[in-house]
Amino acid sequence: MEHLVNKVIKQARSFLGVRYQWGGNSYMGIDCSGLIQEAFKAIGVMLPRIAGDQAKTGSFVEIDELQPGDLVFFTDQPGNTTITHVGMVTKPDYDKNSVIFIHASTAQGVVEDDLLKPWWQELYLTASRPHIFKPIAS
Repeated sequence: MEHLVNKVIKQARSFLGVRYQWGGNSYMGIDCSGLIQEAFKAIGVMLPRIAGDQAKTGSFVEIDELQPGDLVFFTDQPGNTTITHVGMVTKPDYDKNSVIFIHASTAQGVVEDDLLKPWWQELYLTASRPHIFKPIAS
């Protein structure tokens, strides 16, 4: 399972610095849900194109249980409940009070940021673990 997660994260990171483009899904320009979709294509998994639909492709995860590869979802304004943005956890480090995630920022393009910063906490809605990363019970 770890190999698949690492492959998805590596693919997402290959887009670091790519400019934001609404509806984009290439190195010429990409948006948040396109980034996640392109990352999962690296392991042959096709996720939906829209962030809100991507949230439905996994199982709910508590914010203090996030692992690499988990998807994190946000809204555009504090108090709203509509998912408008998605990112993927790349490095949770609860000992350092940090959860790094990658996303396509409208202002900065594809970057990694800390989910636990106040700005992101105000907009954070939920997280999910894609079913591909869940161990199959025997």
